[in-house]
Amino acid sequence: LDVGCGAGSLLYCLKVLGFKNLVGVDPFISREVIDGDIKILKRTIHELPNNQKFDLIIFNHSFEHIPDQLETLKKVRELLSENGVCSLGCP
Repeated sequence: LDVGCGAGSLLYCLKVLGFKNLVGVDPFISREVIDGDIKILKRTIHELPNNQKFDLIIFNHSFEHIPDQLETLKKVRELLSENGVCSLGCP
């Protein structure tokens, strides 16, 4: 899951590396995109159901723009699979 994915550039790079079932969320995109293994959704992380689990959740220079960071981290905990990892990249 790429949070704040924009047009999905990182998701397309991950696909080339062999990752599957890639999802990105960004409430500011103009439209949703479904392209094979890639889904780019016009919504926030908080709008995803808690029963949807991810092995990797990425914030690539997006976390600093999120107003309620503590609630977002709680949501990340709900969405991560048992051995899942969250990667936060901030400037």
